[in-house]
Amino acid sequence: MKIAFLCGSVEIGRDGVGDYTRRLAGELIRQGHEITLVALNDQHISSTFVGIQNDAQEQISVVRIPAVLSWKERVRQVKKCLNDFNPDWVSLQFVPFSFHHKGLLTGLYKYFEELGRGRKWHIMFHELWVGMEEKPPLKFRLLGWLQRRQIKKLLVKLKPGAVHTHTGIYSHHLKQLGFNIMKLPLFTNIAVSSQSCRGNKPNNVVEISFVVFGHIHPNAPVENFAKELWDYSEETSLKVVLKFVGRSGSEQVRWKSAFTSYGLKVEVFGEQPSSEISRILSDCTFGITTTPIALVEKSSAVATMWAHHLRVLSVSNPWNSKLVKSRITCDGISEFIPGRPISQELEEMKYAAVNDVSDVAAKLINTLSLHPAILTVG
Repeated sequence: MKIAFLCGSVEIGRDGVGDYTRRLAGELIRQGHEITLVALNDQHISSTFVGIQNDAQEQISVVRIPAVLSWKERVRQVKKCLNDFNPDWVSLQFVPFSFHHKGLLTGLYKYFEELGRGRKWHIMFHELWVGMEEKPPLKFRLLGWLQRRQIKKLLVKLKPGAVHTHTGIYSHHLKQLGFNIMKLPLFTNIAVSSQSCRGNKPNNVVEISFVVFGHIHPNAPVENFAKELWDYSEETSLKVVLKFVGRSGSEQVRWKSAFTSYGLKVEVFGEQPSSEISRILSDCTFGITTTPIALVEKSSAVATMWAHHLRVLSVSNPWNSKLVKSRITCDGISEFIPGRPISQELEEMKYAAVNDVSDVAAKLINTLSLHPAILTVG
């Protein structure tokens, strides 16, 4: 099968969706398919790049079109690429803010329609609209209302043969628009390194370590969390270490201060090569995410920690969907709730099922091979 993936940017290590798509493309090539990767709005270059990017040993054909060009010129270049490649499917890897700095699609429908005229469309929704939670700020409520209308219009205009998303909550919201959506699990962007040493730890454990991988979202109850872990350390005589890996953002300062105020050890590794990230994760006892449980299925950081056999605890600002009133849970992840004994939480944590990129790629191909029509529901 021949698939052309369209996304915003494919700057290596600087765009999560671009990294995801590259890894998926590499696996599809290993499975015998022909792939090209096209970036429509690349902020990291000033002129069009046509060349190769690698995933392990696989070479992937890449076309990168800079954001400084007009959309008319970008469409002209992408159309030529698609005509030369002649894919069986055009797969749009959708994130609103990948194509517009305010996350808007105004005026872009006609460009996407023109690009895919006469071709079969697949859409993967990595993100939807803002303001999906209960009582969002007014500006998010207004922007989200507009984004929601535009996403519905995009689906109506493109008439995709297959639509995927990673999360149950996103699937639910898209079905509310009247469309049938399928889930495609997320896989890790960081392969498990052969140098990882999980399983070789001594039995006489005197230390437990928690790792925060990637961006830290604001307003998490970190002060309560640090206090609970200090109490746990005092009760068990176990040393507690918090490790930061990757680009944590400005919230790292607050987290570090909260932990050091209780005398707990903190290690900051920052950005590291993939093999070193894998080694650090494999050395840790637990993973920490600041993504709410309702949204963890779309977190590549969580998928990476799961792939490294870490049990993951969500330490996040409370988040509830306006449409789904019941408490949302996710296998393989627990939620830190201030006031609940952390010892009980840690003892009850379970390992998650790991989604391998080869399985996800095969599932995608199976879906596209069946070529279902997008169906309204109701």
